[in-house]
Amino acid sequence: MSNVSSPVSNLVVLMYHYVHSPNSPEFDGLYGPSAQEFERQLLKIQSQYFILDAATFLAGLEGQVKLPRYCALITFDDGTVDHYRTVFPVLKRLNIPAVFFVITKCVQQRVLASVHARHLIAARIGEETLRREFIRRLEAQVGPIHNLPSVPDAVAQNAYRWDDLETARFKYAVNFGLPTDLRNRILCEIFETYVGDWFKAGNQFYATWEQLREMQIAGMHVGGHSHYHEPLGWLTPTALEEDIRQCHQMLATRLSGDGFLFSYPFGKAEHFSPIVIETLKRYGFRAAFTNLQGLNSLPVQVTGLEQYYFRRIDPKDLDQYLTRSNEFDNTGPV
Repeated sequence: MSNVSSPVSNLVVLMYHYVHSPNSPEFDGLYGPSAQEFERQLLKIQSQYFILDAATFLAGLEGQVKLPRYCALITFDDGTVDHYRTVFPVLKRLNIPAVFFVITKCVQQRVLASVHARHLIAARIGEETLRREFIRRLEAQVGPIHNLPSVPDAVAQNAYRWDDLETARFKYAVNFGLPTDLRNRILCEIFETYVGDWFKAGNQFYATWEQLREMQIAGMHVGGHSHYHEPLGWLTPTALEEDIRQCHQMLATRLSGDGFLFSYPFGKAEHFSPIVIETLKRYGFRAAFTNLQGLNSLPVQVTGLEQYYFRRIDPKDLDQYLTRSNEFDNTGPV
């Protein structure tokens, strides 16, 4: 960070996806904590960090307030319905704010994103069966192949570090190595064979705009996670412009306020670029979050493009980012 001699705040940003409870049985088998474990994690974070709301976070970036020495943001990607049914009640009860990044096409059109279809299929039939089925159907459509497009081991493992190497390579190849229409067509076929109706599942899987507005009124921030959930750094300029434009338009039309935050789909360094950041700035997104791991050291005021590179951590890594109790100062923003 560029405009002061030393950082004054250490910001940890937690990155959640699914949270399980009996209220959302369709999420059984997907990666994520239970509601009870989620609450335990929140209390642990709260004991070590001052948890910011989005407005205070942005005011801190702009130098309007001084952020605490140790502060945190709680974020969720994708806009799935468990965020409303399971997460939102816990946050309200504990009086903890959070940021929810939604895929606007999924919320608006009630259609499954391919990444969620793949999660649901794998939860039902397992990763190995999914790989076999996908390759068999791919060969039926494009002819014999030795395997999916080659993916360097380090790249795949960095993107999917909780998976074994074979699964990580498969996920990376499916998400990034094939034409979008071909990938989605094959996933739809497998989904309808093993899981159920693709369109019915999409209609049930995401929060509605009404639910998101309720969350916003209660103090949660609802921001953008793109419109189509494709790697923005790999899109053509025209496709990039259209994606960000539609995402912002949906948020501005369906929700109140402005100054939305943004989370990059997939979120590794290769999935966004300076052109992506400039497009986000042009449409008024005020900060953006990656899937790169780590703590953020903030100066008194963030300048330039720095507010579009925030790192986040998986809750599984939380313990290594906790401060020592004799260092903790829970004084709020001043």
